[in-house]
Amino acid sequence: MRSLITRARSSLYWVEQQLEEGGALNWCVTGLEREPAPSLPSEQLQPCNSDGQWVVVEFSTEGEGRDLVRLRPLPDCIPRSQVERQAQWASGLQKRTLVKIWSMLAYIDDELLKGFLLDVLMDDQLMLAFCRDRASHGYHHNHVGGLLAHSYEVAVSAATLCSQHQLGMRTTWVAFIGGLLHDIGKVRMFYNDSNGVSGEHEAYSFMVLSAPLEHLRMKSAPLFEALTACLALSSSRDSDPYQVAGIVRMCDRLSAEVCNWRKAFERRPSHFWYVKSQHDGRMYKRLN
Repeated sequence: MRSLITRARSSLYWVEQQLEEGGALNWCVTGLEREPAPSLPSEQLQPCNSDGQWVVVEFSTEGEGRDLVRLRPLPDCIPRSQVERQAQWASGLQKRTLVKIWSMLAYIDDELLKGFLLDVLMDDQLMLAFCRDRASHGYHHNHVGGLLAHSYEVAVSAATLCSQHQLGMRTTWVAFIGGLLHDIGKVRMFYNDSNGVSGEHEAYSFMVLSAPLEHLRMKSAPLFEALTACLALSSSRDSDPYQVAGIVRMCDRLSAEVCNWRKAFERRPSHFWYVKSQHDGRMYKRLN
């Protein structure tokens, strides 16, 4: 599961057939990054849409070269311009995070959950805010783009724990999507939106995701319940009938705590054992 979510040796490519001189049809492979396009065997590309389709190409982690291991197609309804446009909003680590989120559509084997995530990703207005907004006003991940960084951390941690504890693949995918979107209502908070409000962001998550959530409710009540449990405000850690919701909240707290711990030691010499944070006044310690 770890390699499935982190996929350190995989890339996202657009593949399509083009008519070459002489009338031959050849597959053209284009990446989002300025990197040499891999040579993909035509027999592995045959199941792909000849008019164009996004695919995840997995490479071997052994050796110095890049040996093709597997090709995983994304839903062929995704336009080329959709992913390329969103990739232009980000750079560096944030861009790689966004590409990994899109790539998850090639791995999620539950069609309802895949469709739910696809509905969210296809909403450019929501995704632009998701990429640029802050995760908090003055607490954790309060930098531009912090909301996406924090959300992805929670998604990966929650899904990994569900996999490790063998809670089932459906629960693992709910953990990833629930973790990814647990703070999505923050795009409507005052520190991200000039017309934003102050309040419980969990309530705004249901407003932001109302259309895809309603579609999921009509298709599967259990999936709707489990996913909304990850989004809802909980007053007690013992009140969640779905284990996945408690895992998402635990990973949420962990991501915030680690962020503040790292912030406390920023620009501190490596030999510093402890420090009192100027941000929240807490004492933090580390093992050198």
